[in-house]
Amino acid sequence: MKKLVLFTILVVLPFVAYSADGDVFKVKTIEGVTLKMKVISEQAKTCQVGIGELDEEGVSWGSNSNGFVTIPSSANGYIVTKIGDSAFQVNFDLKGVSLPNTITSIGDMAFYNCNFLNSVELPNSVTEVGRGAFYACQDLKSFKLSDQLTLIPDYFLGYTMLESIDLPAGIVSIGREAFASTNLTSVVLPNGLTSIGEEAFSYCGKLSSVSIPASVTTIGDAAFVMTALSDVPRMDGMTYLPNAIFQMCGNMRNVTVPANITELRGGVFNLCGALETVKLLGNVTLIGSACFLNDEELKSVNIPQSVKTIDAKAFWRCRSLTSVELPDKLETIGEEAFFGCTGLMSIVIPNSVTWLSDGAFEDCTNLSSVKMSESVDHLWSELFKGCTSLKTCVLPDAVTQIESLTFWECGLTSIQIPKNVYFFQGTSILHTPLESISVAEGNTLFDSRGNCNAVIETETNTLIKGCKNTVIPSSVTTIGYNAFNWCDGLTVANIPEGVTTIQGGAYTQCLDLQDIYLPSTLTTIEDGAFQLFDVEEEGRSPKLRSITVKKMTPPELSEYAFNIFEGITLYVPAGTEELYRQAPNWNRFNIQATGINELQGTTAATVTNRYLLDGRQTDKAKGIVILRMSDGSVKKVMYTDN
Repeated sequence: MKKLVLFTILVVLPFVAYSADGDVFKVKTIEGVTLKMKVISEQAKTCQVGIGELDEEGVSWGSNSNGFVTIPSSANGYIVTKIGDSAFQVNFDLKGVSLPNTITSIGDMAFYNCNFLNSVELPNSVTEVGRGAFYACQDLKSFKLSDQLTLIPDYFLGYTMLESIDLPAGIVSIGREAFASTNLTSVVLPNGLTSIGEEAFSYCGKLSSVSIPASVTTIGDAAFVMTALSDVPRMDGMTYLPNAIFQMCGNMRNVTVPANITELRGGVFNLCGALETVKLLGNVTLIGSACFLNDEELKSVNIPQSVKTIDAKAFWRCRSLTSVELPDKLETIGEEAFFGCTGLMSIVIPNSVTWLSDGAFEDCTNLSSVKMSESVDHLWSELFKGCTSLKTCVLPDAVTQIESLTFWECGLTSIQIPKNVYFFQGTSILHTPLESISVAEGNTLFDSRGNCNAVIETETNTLIKGCKNTVIPSSVTTIGYNAFNWCDGLTVANIPEGVTTIQGGAYTQCLDLQDIYLPSTLTTIEDGAFQLFDVEEEGRSPKLRSITVKKMTPPELSEYAFNIFEGITLYVPAGTEELYRQAPNWNRFNIQATGINELQGTTAATVTNRYLLDGRQTDKAKGIVILRMSDGSVKKVMYTDN
């Protein structure tokens, strides 16, 4: 029998290792530095240094490297074409790097924050550099760019010790903060450059010269903040100065803005502490918000006739500015535009102006003369607040609304409310030495009946605003909200018969007020009507000493109508003391009877006795007194002779 022998033949094939895109391997440089590498393309046989993200194990330093590394042109059969994203990021051991001419790209943050890297030369093979590639390399002083670059990326060499830079002719764009906070002293930008990014050269404290070609048509905000520039450089391709472009440029003293510039946007010369004169050559239409904010040495600026808008805070705290000629085409003055211009003594607001914003001339303490535009219809809040030298202000007939606090803490002594005003408040004029206030004839909503030195709402007979010389007419039924609020110089509040209500804030902070006389017709005193507080910064305290009430039954007194009770005597009609002692809130005063319980008509009889309004008999008196006549009648008079 034949045996069949089967043979199994084992065929062993040779093993070949294939790499794929994205595979990682390591290579050692000539200095003995171990680098992680990553395959970019297996087909093209290209790789990059680093894995494309922050990797603490991406670089292993050899004992003899001394912080220097030579990037190989090839590794494991792959051409090295890129320094990957974050390849050396925050590597404090790196002092120098040599790049081969096979490198075409340097990734984002590739050498970010390599504090001890002091010089770099990009080979001309490099065509692209990522954002922040060398940002915050604090010791970096020398840098040579590739001639093939067209774009300078955002955050490129910012916050380094860079002292000079030659920009290739092909550069068309410089990114945000590209050279911010470096030691550059001068820069020549290449012809063909079209844009400069935001803060591109900001905080370059030694940069005193920059040449900008006419090809530049876009410059980002704050591009030259806090540099050593002493004047506005030529920028023939620009029509505007961007926001904050020269903010905090302390060397700018006498500045000329080129004729091609038609807009000064926000904060252009903000905080230029030495700036004294500005000459605008072009047909400027806009002076932007905070344009000259806090330029305390600014003495002179010509505002062209073409200007239509002076925006918010444009000349904020320009304390040395003594005069400004506003152009005839000006339409808008923005919020706090001239706030704190303490040197400004007079202003003529042209009739072209239709909009005056809040606080436009606030705290102009030496402003004593204002000629208002005939076209302004709305006076906004705090417009002349703190203008302590402004004694009078003639308001045009166009004015229809006067907002709260328009004339707060100013020196106003007299004013007339125009005939077309339909909105006016007691707080529109506040904390002023006002002596005279009236309403123009023809106003259908407000009046100053009988030359009373007050503004009265005609329909409701409510006194809206008074002053220290106001004589309240007998037709008034209500003392309105804040009517005498902060009325300096008012010593006596003599409220006549007919008044039924005293509203909140009516006599608040009348610190000179000594005596209050309340009529028999009074029914209600609201919260806050007579609130008085110390003003420590002015060294002032309330002077109130007495309140005299003629009403036989206590009027309704709100809990917070008064805030001071100690040392104040409340005089009430004889026989009503107990009623007042039991009445809520009245019982907090020191209550005494007047001795007079009613005022009757007047006669021609002779005087037998004189009394003060608190009921005390006197032989000599000044001011308002009560006379008891020989026929038994009594009358109230203003007594002027001894």
